[in-house]
Amino acid sequence: MSLLVQIFAPLDGTYYDRALYVFACKKPACRRREGSIRAIRGVQRDTEKESKEAQKEQDELKKLALEEANARAAEEEKKQALASIGDKIFDKSAGTSNPFSNPFSNPFESSSFDKSVTKESKDKGKEIKKTPQTTTPTPQQPADKPTSAHTATKYPQFPGRFIVVEGETLTPRKIEKLDVEPTIDEEDIGSGSGSLDLGKAAETATASIDPVFQKFVDLVDNNPDQILRYERPSTPVFYSSKDDIFDILRDNKIPKSPIDGGNRILELQIMPHAIMVIEESYEQEDIIKNGMEWGTIFVATSENDAMPTLDDNGVGYAEEWVGVQWEEVVTH
Repeated sequence: MSLLVQIFAPLDGTYYDRALYVFACKKPACRRREGSIRAIRGVQRDTEKESKEAQKEQDELKKLALEEANARAAEEEKKQALASIGDKIFDKSAGTSNPFSNPFSNPFESSSFDKSVTKESKDKGKEIKKTPQTTTPTPQQPADKPTSAHTATKYPQFPGRFIVVEGETLTPRKIEKLDVEPTIDEEDIGSGSGSLDLGKAAETATASIDPVFQKFVDLVDNNPDQILRYERPSTPVFYSSKDDIFDILRDNKIPKSPIDGGNRILELQIMPHAIMVIEESYEQEDIIKNGMEWGTIFVATSENDAMPTLDDNGVGYAEEWVGVQWEEVVTH
Protein backbone atom coordinates (compact mmCIF):
# COMPACT_ATOMS: atom_id res chain seq x y z
CA MET A 1 0.00 0.00 0.00
CA SER A 2 1.16 3.53 -0.76
CA LEU A 3 1.02 6.51 1.55
CA LEU A 4 -1.82 8.75 0.42
CA VAL A 5 -1.90 11.44 3.14
CA GLN A 6 0.29 12.24 6.14
CA ILE A 7 -0.90 14.89 8.60
CA PHE A 8 0.82 16.23 11.70
CA ALA A 9 -2.15 16.59 14.05
CA PRO A 10 -1.19 17.43 17.67
CA LEU A 11 -4.03 17.97 20.13
CA ASP A 12 -4.54 21.06 22.27
CA GLY A 13 -3.45 20.59 25.86
CA THR A 14 -1.02 17.77 25.08
CA TYR A 15 2.76 17.75 24.81
CA TYR A 16 3.35 14.68 22.66
CA ASP A 17 3.68 14.38 18.89
CA ARG A 18 0.76 12.94 16.93
CA ALA A 19 0.26 12.17 13.24
CA LEU A 20 -2.30 10.54 10.95
CA TYR A 21 -1.40 8.36 7.98
CA VAL A 22 -3.78 7.17 5.26
CA PHE A 23 -2.64 4.37 2.96
CA ALA A 24 -4.28 3.28 -0.28
CA CYS A 25 -3.78 0.33 -2.59
CA LYS A 26 -3.50 1.55 -6.17
CA LYS A 27 -3.58 -1.83 -7.90
CA PRO A 28 -6.58 -2.77 -10.06
CA ALA A 29 -7.13 -5.88 -7.95
CA CYS A 30 -7.84 -3.64 -4.92
CA ARG A 31 -10.64 -1.65 -6.51
CA ARG A 32 -13.68 -1.36 -4.24
CA ARG A 33 -12.35 -4.00 -1.86
CA GLU A 34 -12.75 -3.61 1.89
CA GLY A 35 -9.42 -2.82 3.51
CA SER A 36 -7.92 -1.31 0.37
CA ILE A 37 -7.74 2.03 2.23
CA ARG A 38 -6.49 2.09 5.82
CA ALA A 39 -5.62 4.74 8.41
CA ILE A 40 -2.96 4.73 11.14
CA ARG A 41 -2.64 7.08 14.13
CA GLY A 42 0.91 7.45 15.36
CA VAL A 43 2.08 9.00 18.64
CA GLN A 44 5.48 9.72 20.14
CA ARG A 45 5.71 10.38 23.86
CA ASP A 46 8.58 11.52 26.04
CA THR A 47 7.34 11.74 29.63
CA GLU A 48 10.38 13.70 30.78
CA LYS A 49 9.97 16.21 27.96
CA GLU A 50 6.22 16.46 28.60
CA SER A 51 6.85 17.20 32.29
CA LYS A 52 9.38 19.91 31.42
CA GLU A 53 7.04 21.48 28.86
CA ALA A 54 4.15 21.51 31.33
CA GLN A 55 6.38 23.06 34.02
CA LYS A 56 7.68 25.62 31.52
CA GLU A 57 4.14 26.65 30.64
CA GLN A 58 3.24 27.00 34.33
CA ASP A 59 6.36 29.10 34.95
CA GLU A 60 5.48 31.37 32.03
CA LEU A 61 1.97 31.87 33.39
CA LYS A 62 3.32 32.68 36.86
CA LYS A 63 5.86 35.08 35.37
CA LEU A 64 3.18 36.93 33.42
CA ALA A 65 0.98 37.14 36.51
CA LEU A 66 3.89 38.52 38.57
CA GLU A 67 4.75 41.12 35.92
CA GLU A 68 1.13 42.25 35.79
CA ALA A 69 1.01 42.50 39.61
CA ASN A 70 4.24 44.51 39.68
CA ALA A 71 2.95 46.84 36.98
CA ARG A 72 -0.28 47.45 38.91
CA ALA A 73 1.63 48.04 42.14
CA ALA A 74 4.00 50.50 40.45
CA GLU A 75 1.07 52.38 38.94
CA GLU A 76 -0.65 52.57 42.32
CA GLU A 77 2.52 53.82 44.05
CA LYS A 78 2.95 56.44 41.36
CA LYS A 79 -0.58 57.71 41.93
CA GLN A 80 -0.04 57.80 45.70
CA ALA A 81 3.27 59.66 45.30
CA LEU A 82 1.69 62.31 43.06
CA ALA A 83 -1.18 62.73 45.51
CA SER A 84 1.28 63.07 48.40
CA ILE A 85 3.27 65.73 46.52
CA GLY A 86 0.11 67.75 45.97
CA ASP A 87 -0.82 67.54 49.62
CA LYS A 88 2.62 68.74 50.70
CA ILE A 89 2.59 71.71 48.34
CA PHE A 90 -0.94 72.83 49.18
CA ASP A 91 -1.07 71.69 52.82
CA LYS A 92 -3.78 73.69 54.57
CA SER A 93 -2.66 72.50 58.02
CA ALA A 94 0.53 74.63 57.76
CA GLY A 95 -1.19 77.46 59.72
CA THR A 96 -0.46 81.02 58.63
CA SER A 97 2.65 80.07 56.76
CA ASN A 98 2.23 80.77 53.09
CA PRO A 99 4.92 79.57 50.69
CA PHE A 100 3.91 82.33 48.30
CA SER A 101 4.00 85.14 50.92
CA ASN A 102 7.52 86.08 49.90
CA PRO A 103 7.60 86.91 46.23
CA PHE A 104 11.32 86.00 46.13
CA SER A 105 10.96 82.66 47.92
CA ASN A 106 11.05 79.29 46.16
CA PRO A 107 7.87 77.35 46.92
CA PHE A 108 9.62 74.12 45.96
CA GLU A 109 12.36 74.31 48.64
CA SER A 110 12.66 71.69 51.37
CA SER A 111 10.08 73.53 53.50
CA SER A 112 7.37 72.92 50.91
CA PHE A 113 8.53 69.75 49.22
CA ASP A 114 9.27 66.58 51.16
CA LYS A 115 12.52 65.15 49.91
CA SER A 116 11.69 61.82 51.47
CA VAL A 117 8.86 61.42 48.98
CA THR A 118 11.23 62.07 46.09
CA LYS A 119 13.76 59.62 47.49
CA GLU A 120 11.05 57.01 48.04
CA SER A 121 9.82 57.40 44.48
CA LYS A 122 13.36 57.00 43.11
CA ASP A 123 13.95 53.91 45.24
CA LYS A 124 10.72 52.36 44.05
CA GLY A 125 11.68 53.14 40.50
CA LYS A 126 14.94 51.31 40.99
CA GLU A 127 13.08 48.30 42.34
CA ILE A 128 10.83 48.23 39.30
CA LYS A 129 13.80 48.36 36.96
CA LYS A 130 15.18 45.25 38.66
CA THR A 131 12.23 43.20 37.40
CA PRO A 132 13.59 40.42 35.15
CA GLN A 133 13.07 41.10 31.47
CA THR A 134 11.85 38.47 29.04
CA THR A 135 14.60 37.39 26.70
CA THR A 136 14.40 35.38 23.52
CA PRO A 137 16.49 32.23 23.82
CA THR A 138 19.19 31.76 21.26
CA PRO A 139 18.20 28.92 18.95
CA GLN A 140 20.45 25.94 19.25
CA GLN A 141 22.31 24.75 16.23
CA PRO A 142 21.08 21.38 14.98
CA ALA A 143 23.34 18.51 15.78
CA ASP A 144 25.22 16.82 13.00
CA LYS A 145 23.16 14.16 11.28
CA PRO A 146 24.33 10.68 12.18
CA THR A 147 25.90 8.75 9.39
CA SER A 148 24.95 5.18 8.67
CA ALA A 149 26.43 2.57 6.42
CA HIS A 150 22.94 1.26 5.64
CA THR A 151 20.76 2.86 3.00
CA ALA A 152 17.23 3.91 3.95
CA THR A 153 14.42 1.58 2.92
CA LYS A 154 12.26 3.14 0.24
CA TYR A 155 8.57 2.48 0.78
CA PRO A 156 5.90 2.97 -1.92
CA GLN A 157 4.30 6.38 -1.92
CA PHE A 158 2.54 8.86 -4.14
CA PRO A 159 4.35 12.03 -5.29
CA GLY A 160 4.82 14.32 -2.30
CA ARG A 161 2.91 17.59 -2.02
CA PHE A 162 2.56 20.14 0.78
CA ILE A 163 -0.98 21.05 1.85
CA VAL A 164 -1.91 24.69 2.46
CA VAL A 165 -4.56 25.14 5.16
CA GLU A 166 -7.38 27.55 4.33
CA GLY A 167 -10.90 28.20 5.52
CA GLU A 168 -13.68 26.30 3.81
CA THR A 169 -16.47 28.17 2.03
CA LEU A 170 -19.90 26.91 1.04
CA THR A 171 -22.66 28.80 -0.73
CA PRO A 172 -25.57 26.38 -1.07
CA ARG A 173 -27.12 26.20 -4.48
CA LYS A 174 -30.86 26.49 -4.76
CA ILE A 175 -32.23 23.48 -6.60
CA GLU A 176 -34.83 24.77 -8.97
CA LYS A 177 -37.56 22.76 -10.63
CA LEU A 178 -36.45 21.41 -13.98
CA ASP A 179 -38.33 22.68 -16.98
CA VAL A 180 -39.09 19.36 -18.69
CA GLU A 181 -41.93 18.92 -21.11
CA PRO A 182 -43.18 15.36 -21.60
CA THR A 183 -43.60 14.06 -25.12
CA ILE A 184 -47.21 13.39 -26.15
CA ASP A 185 -47.84 11.45 -29.32
CA GLU A 186 -50.97 11.38 -31.45
CA GLU A 187 -52.03 8.05 -30.02
CA ASP A 188 -52.32 9.53 -26.53
CA ILE A 189 -54.37 12.44 -27.85
CA GLY A 190 -56.66 10.17 -29.79
CA SER A 191 -57.30 8.00 -26.76
CA GLY A 192 -58.57 11.03 -24.89
CA SER A 193 -55.98 10.92 -22.08
CA GLY A 194 -56.86 14.36 -20.87
CA SER A 195 -55.87 13.37 -17.32
CA LEU A 196 -52.20 13.11 -18.32
CA ASP A 197 -50.13 15.10 -15.78
CA LEU A 198 -47.91 17.36 -17.85
CA GLY A 199 -45.71 18.12 -14.82
CA LYS A 200 -45.14 14.50 -13.84
CA ALA A 201 -41.92 14.20 -15.82
CA ALA A 202 -40.53 17.37 -14.25
CA GLU A 203 -41.39 16.18 -10.75
CA THR A 204 -39.76 12.81 -11.41
CA ALA A 205 -36.56 14.45 -12.69
CA THR A 206 -36.39 16.77 -9.69
CA ALA A 207 -37.00 13.94 -7.23
CA SER A 208 -34.14 11.94 -8.76
CA ILE A 209 -31.61 14.56 -7.59
CA ASP A 210 -30.08 13.38 -4.31
CA PRO A 211 -29.91 16.44 -2.00
CA VAL A 212 -27.06 14.77 -0.08
CA PHE A 213 -24.96 14.40 -3.22
CA GLN A 214 -25.98 17.90 -4.35
CA LYS A 215 -24.55 19.36 -1.12
CA PHE A 216 -21.31 17.51 -1.80
CA VAL A 217 -21.21 18.91 -5.34
CA ASP A 218 -21.82 22.43 -4.00
CA LEU A 219 -18.91 22.05 -1.59
CA VAL A 220 -16.60 20.87 -4.37
CA ASP A 221 -17.74 23.71 -6.65
CA ASN A 222 -16.96 26.28 -3.94
CA ASN A 223 -13.63 24.64 -3.02
CA PRO A 224 -12.34 23.08 -6.26
CA ASP A 225 -8.75 22.65 -5.02
CA GLN A 226 -9.67 21.10 -1.68
CA ILE A 227 -7.71 17.95 -0.89
CA LEU A 228 -9.12 17.23 2.55
CA ARG A 229 -11.32 18.54 5.35
CA TYR A 230 -9.87 18.53 8.86
CA GLU A 231 -11.51 19.32 12.18
CA ARG A 232 -11.81 17.39 15.42
CA PRO A 233 -14.62 16.55 15.70
CA SER A 234 -15.91 17.38 12.24
CA THR A 235 -19.24 17.14 10.44
CA PRO A 236 -19.27 14.84 7.41
CA VAL A 237 -20.28 15.97 3.96
CA PHE A 238 -21.54 12.80 2.30
CA TYR A 239 -20.88 11.75 -1.25
CA SER A 240 -23.91 9.48 -1.19
CA SER A 241 -26.87 8.60 1.01
CA LYS A 242 -27.27 5.11 -0.42
CA ASP A 243 -24.55 3.11 1.32
CA ASP A 244 -23.65 1.73 4.75
CA ILE A 245 -21.14 4.51 5.48
CA PHE A 246 -23.92 7.09 5.36
CA ASP A 247 -25.96 5.08 7.87
CA ILE A 248 -22.98 4.51 10.18
CA LEU A 249 -22.03 8.19 10.41
CA ARG A 250 -25.59 9.51 10.44
CA ASP A 251 -26.58 7.19 13.30
CA ASN A 252 -23.24 7.61 15.12
CA LYS A 253 -22.46 3.89 14.94
CA ILE A 254 -18.71 4.15 14.35
CA PRO A 255 -16.99 1.09 15.85
CA LYS A 256 -15.45 1.66 19.29
CA SER A 257 -11.73 2.01 19.82
CA PRO A 258 -10.23 -1.43 20.53
CA ILE A 259 -7.65 0.13 22.88
CA ASP A 260 -9.95 1.46 25.61
CA GLY A 261 -13.42 0.68 24.28
CA GLY A 262 -14.17 4.40 23.98
CA ASN A 263 -15.95 6.26 21.22
CA ARG A 264 -14.38 7.38 17.99
CA ILE A 265 -15.01 10.78 16.42
CA LEU A 266 -14.68 11.95 12.84
CA GLU A 267 -11.42 13.83 12.32
CA LEU A 268 -10.49 13.69 8.66
CA GLN A 269 -12.25 13.60 5.29
CA ILE A 270 -10.31 13.22 2.04
CA MET A 271 -11.88 14.80 -1.02
CA PRO A 272 -11.80 13.48 -4.61
CA HIS A 273 -9.52 16.26 -5.86
CA ALA A 274 -6.69 14.29 -4.24
CA ILE A 275 -7.02 11.75 -7.06
CA MET A 276 -6.65 14.45 -9.70
CA VAL A 277 -3.55 15.86 -8.01
CA ILE A 278 -1.96 12.41 -7.95
CA GLU A 279 -2.82 11.76 -11.60
CA GLU A 280 -1.17 15.04 -12.65
CA SER A 281 2.29 13.84 -11.63
CA TYR A 282 2.02 10.08 -11.64
CA GLU A 283 3.34 8.23 -14.66
CA GLN A 284 1.12 5.13 -14.57
CA GLU A 285 -2.22 6.88 -14.75
CA ASP A 286 -4.10 3.74 -15.73
CA ILE A 287 -3.18 2.07 -12.45
CA ILE A 288 -4.40 5.09 -10.50
CA LYS A 289 -7.67 5.29 -12.39
CA ASN A 290 -8.39 1.59 -12.02
CA GLY A 291 -7.67 1.49 -8.31
CA MET A 292 -8.89 4.91 -7.12
CA GLU A 293 -12.63 5.06 -7.60
CA TRP A 294 -13.70 6.58 -4.32
CA GLY A 295 -15.84 9.66 -3.91
CA THR A 296 -14.66 10.52 -0.40
CA ILE A 297 -12.82 8.91 2.53
CA PHE A 298 -13.72 9.39 6.22
CA VAL A 299 -11.28 8.73 9.09
CA ALA A 300 -12.51 8.51 12.69
CA THR A 301 -10.07 8.35 15.60
CA SER A 302 -10.22 7.59 19.31
CA GLU A 303 -12.06 10.40 21.08
CA ASN A 304 -9.78 10.05 24.11
CA ASP A 305 -6.73 9.60 21.89
CA ALA A 306 -6.16 6.29 23.66
CA MET A 307 -2.48 5.41 23.79
CA PRO A 308 -1.31 2.35 21.84
CA THR A 309 1.53 0.21 23.12
CA LEU A 310 4.73 2.26 22.98
CA ASP A 311 8.18 0.95 22.16
CA ASP A 312 11.43 1.87 23.92
CA ASN A 313 11.51 5.17 22.03
CA GLY A 314 7.99 6.12 23.15
CA VAL A 315 6.52 5.52 19.67
CA GLY A 316 3.30 3.61 19.05
CA TYR A 317 0.75 3.10 16.29
CA ALA A 318 -2.95 2.28 16.26
CA GLU A 319 -5.20 1.52 13.31
CA GLU A 320 -8.30 3.71 13.13
CA TRP A 321 -11.67 3.42 11.43
CA VAL A 322 -11.95 4.24 7.73
CA GLY A 323 -15.18 4.69 5.82
CA VAL A 324 -15.05 4.88 2.02
CA GLN A 325 -17.88 6.07 -0.18
CA TRP A 326 -17.16 4.71 -3.65
CA GLU A 327 -18.22 6.24 -6.93
CA GLU A 328 -21.57 4.96 -8.03
CA VAL A 329 -21.53 2.47 -10.87
CA VAL A 330 -23.97 3.51 -13.59
CA THR A 331 -25.73 0.53 -15.14
CA HIS A 332 -27.80 0.74 -18.28
